[in-house]
Amino acid sequence: MLTTRKAKVGSVILVLAASLIGLGVFELGAHAVITCSPVVPIDQKFGPLIKAAVIATPAGVTGPVNAGGVCEVGVYVGPSASGARITATVTDALQVGVFNDGATGVTVGGTVSCTGNHSNLAITPCTTFSPNGVQTGIGVYFSCTATGTISGNTINQYQKGGIVVRRLNNVHVTNNNVAGLGPFKLIAQNGIELGFSSASTDGAGEACGPTLSTSNVGQVTGNTVTGNIYTQGAEKGVISTGILAETGNRPIGPLVSALETSNRISQNQGDVVVIVG
Repeated sequence: MLTTRKAKVGSVILVLAASLIGLGVFELGAHAVITCSPVVPIDQKFGPLIKAAVIATPAGVTGPVNAGGVCEVGVYVGPSASGARITATVTDALQVGVFNDGATGVTVGGTVSCTGNHSNLAITPCTTFSPNGVQTGIGVYFSCTATGTISGNTINQYQKGGIVVRRLNNVHVTNNNVAGLGPFKLIAQNGIELGFSSASTDGAGEACGPTLSTSNVGQVTGNTVTGNIYTQGAEKGVISTGILAETGNRPIGPLVSALETSNRISQNQGDVVVIVG
């Protein structure tokens, strides 16, 4: 039996069919429908079963992608979509805007905004984004085995992080504009988070692989990272960062110097922070 319930949001009447909600179909008034397709990801950081607004193919993804504040992922890029180019404008994903789950040779170069908690369905992009303290809400995420280029993106209004690369093995992060929420009391944000070593783990806690050789480390250059400031840092003993790097046993000084001089990092609580081990 098909049952419905109605809720008035502004001047729009939402008619939500209970059976369709279970399938991840959300009807917004008479004209707009957001469909969230189920995915069982390899990297389960965001859960063993997630729903994506768009599942990429090798042909890539363009145009606007509105996850509506109901899909966990805006664009999911699985291994079968290797070589895809993602140039979409992605908004209102609950957990991650663009999720590369092991695809190789992927290029991400678009706009990602309003990733994290939402107070309601986002009929219009970025109108119900309501960040909280849950440790999720990432603009672009590359899993341990993902490779490619994250370049020329505008990434803002994220809950936890702008860009996360679990293992910087043949992944280049260049010329992105990453802007945090500014002074914020609910969560410590990181603009760009990079993993270099076996200490970097995937969402299931598995080690990403051996410490990278110098020849395999991707470039991290030309990025502008600002506005990551956690106002409860002194009380909680943690801070927000512009760039956060997990280095293994890599010498710290040269790495920090390279990240500071080859990127424009300012107005963050910690511009470049390195975790050793």
